Amino acid sequence: MKILRASGFVLMRKKIGEADRLATIFSKEFGKIIVLARGARKLKARNIGKLEPYYLIDFQFIRGKSFNILTNIEIVKPYAFIVSKDTKNILQLINNFTPDEQAELKVFWLLEESFKLLNKQNLNILPYFKLKFWFFEGLIDTQQLFESQNKLDQLFYQIINHNLNYYLNLIESTNNQNQINRLEKAVDLFESKLKPN
Repeated sequence: MKILRASGFVLMRKKIGEADRLATIFSKEFGKIIVLARGARKLKARNIGKLEPYYLIDFQFIRGKSFNILTNIEIVKPYAFIVSKDTKNILQLINNFTPDEQAELKVFWLLEESFKLLNKQNLNILPYFKLKFWFFEGLIDTQQLFESQNKLDQLFYQIINHNLNYYLNLIESTNNQNQINRLEKAVDLFESKLKPN
């Protein structure tokens, strides 16, 4: 049976039966993938038992009849930032809006970039992450924003038109909390206007 190898971030996990775990991993090679870690909750399962959300791991698996079976895991980076509602939202966005087993390198690099930033300093990067993620997933229609007369839409077009780094540059370089709050509010309001899949 062919052993497949990948690197990815653990998005979530849940208990299955008495000793097993089902984990969702967003991998560079396969996109979002679900694997079964047999015996992961037993004391003997040293590495497989460490399927923690936010961990970057190298892992191996084989295709099973019902599930992909995890055979080996190496922890590459256990990110040490403080888990918050925003960091949970980042994982939920990826879990809810990305297709199964379809590689999305841009989203993978965005997730890695976001975790590195959170590891270095306490920034509110959720609006930045959302903007880039929506754009990569085709949920932001830049042509529609360009043609819109709405001020919020025009603000978003400016952010997108500046290579989507405008927000990140702002929160890293300014102490003007009012300006940051305005942008965060704009992101939240715009979220309700996403075009349907």
